[in-house]
Amino acid sequence: DLHQQAALEARELAKQFPGIARVQNALGFLELHDYRLEAARRSFEAAVLLDDRDPLPRLGLGLSYLREGDYKRAKLDMEIAVNLSPLQSTLRSYLGRVYLELGLYDQAGEQIDLALALDQNDPIPRLFNALLNQQLGQLPVALSELDASIQRVDRRAAYRSSMARDTDMAIVLSSRARIYE
Repeated sequence: DLHQQAALEARELAKQFPGIARVQNALGFLELHDYRLEAARRSFEAAVLLDDRDPLPRLGLGLSYLREGDYKRAKLDMEIAVNLSPLQSTLRSYLGRVYLELGLYDQAGEQIDLALALDQNDPIPRLFNALLNQQLGQLPVALSELDASIQRVDRRAAYRSSMARDTDMAIVLSSRARIYE
C-alpha cells in the first residue's frame, strides 16, 4: 500500500533528521490520516518547536483536536495558524469549521466568507458553508453549496490524493443525505 510505504519512509526520515520541521510536519499529517492522534500531535509539536512561524503544524494540531471533539483546543491552534498566514483559504475554512462546531455561527460565517473570497476554487469552504447553512435551516442554500463543493473537488486533484478527494466526496454525499432527511 502506497500510504503505508509513505508513512514508513516518513518515520524513518524523522528518526534520521529530527531537526527538520517539514519532516516532522509531513509525519504528523500521515499519522493524522491514520488516526494516530497522539503520534500526530508529537510530530506537530516538534515541528512548532523547530519553526514556530509555519502555520501547517498548527493546522495539524487543530485538526487532531477537532477529530477528538476538543473544539476549544482546536480553536486555539486554528486561530494561531490563521494569524500566521491570514491569506490561506484552507486555514480560514477550518477555523470556520471549528467555530461552527462551537455554535459560533456568525464567526463561522465570517471565516468561511473570507476563505471563499481568497479562493473561489477551493471546495472546503463551500462544504463548510453548506454545513453552516444546514445548521441555520437554510436547506436550499446548503444543497447549492454542496453542489458547488462537488464541482470544485476535482480542481484540486494536483494537491490532494484520490483517496482524500474520495473522502471529500463521501462527506459531501453524506451531508446531502442528511439535508434531504
